[in-house]
Amino acid sequence: MGLTNLVTHVSGVDERPETLHEVRLAHHFFNSWFLDPIYTGAYPTDFFAHLGLNPPPLQPGDMATIAAPLDFLGR
Repeated sequence: MGLTNLVTHVSGVDERPETLHEVRLAHHFFNSWFLDPIYTGAYPTDFFAHLGLNPPPLQPGDMATIAAPLDFLGR
C-alpha cells in the first residue's frame, strides 16, 4: 500500500532570510502539507496560518490513521 504524489523541488535564487522563508513556505505548499501528516503525524505548524486558513478538522485518531506506515512513496 502506498501513495503517489507530485513532489516538487523548491529552491531560492539567493540565501537572504526572506527568500529562505518563502522557499520554506513554498515547500510546505507543494510538499509538506501532503507528506508531513503521513511521515510526522502533523501538518506543518505555520502553513495554514500563513494562508489565513484554519487547519482541516480532525477527529481523535485521524492522524494515527493518516500516519499508518506505507510500503512506498511514488513521485
